Amino acid sequence: MVSFPNAQNNPLGAIPTYQGGVGTTPSTSLNAVTATGAGTPVAFNSALSKIGMQVSFTGSPTAVIVNLNGTLDGTNYFNLAQFKSGGGGTNSSGDIVFTSNTPVIGALANLTTLTGGTSPTVTATIIGAP
Repeated sequence: MVSFPNAQNNPLGAIPTYQGGVGTTPSTSLNAVTATGAGTPVAFNSALSKIGMQVSFTGSPTAVIVNLNGTLDGTNYFNLAQFKSGGGGTNSSGDIVFTSNTPVIGALANLTTLTGGTSPTVTATIIGAP
């Protein structure tokens, strides 16, 4: 665990850092994954309210759904935005989905659907701003 600079004043105490980055620099949550599941959480140095996620994929999958999840406590995650390609979705590889005015202390990408294609991979990068 890494304590944030203001951890002593935080009622939650030390907040875990699972992946480097303070949120204002891009951090990879999913790195060329080939199966569904939650990516590496990205902890922020302070609460950030504008969170973006860029998703790219290879192998021409027929459907890709990635949820951008945020957390207030470093443990419980909730949906902030969704990237959806194929199956009625309008996103393409390289698109960015985002949320604003929802402060969180961390985020992660959660690949919930990956179908079709030839050996498809999915990468999701997260960034935040105050």
